[in-house]
Amino acid sequence: MQKIVRALVIVGVCVVSFSSAHAYTVGNKTIKSLHVNSSGGIYFTTNEAMVNPDSCLNGGFYHVARATDYEKEIFAMLLAAKTTNTTVTFWLDGCQSNYPKVTWFRSEP
Repeated sequence: MQKIVRALVIVGVCVVSFSSAHAYTVGNKTIKSLHVNSSGGIYFTTNEAMVNPDSCLNGGFYHVARATDYEKEIFAMLLAAKTTNTTVTFWLDGCQSNYPKVTWFRSEP
């Protein structure tokens, strides 16, 4: 029984490690441009250099996919951050429509 439990723990650790292998945190950025495509989602750039850890083909914008959970809240936070010139932190995880895909977003105090 102990061997089975150990094997399950090892497999679980491997799955967690593998699933987050491409996630990348981008911090202390200010929003430069922001636009919404009704069929594609939210796209934005920052005043600082673009980060494209997964070498997405269209690396000129960050992308929040349409119909993403909390899409409206992320857009509101992006718009507020742009308007107030507040720094933001976000998490990139792979590519979406060939753009770096944003899966998590936070506006800094």
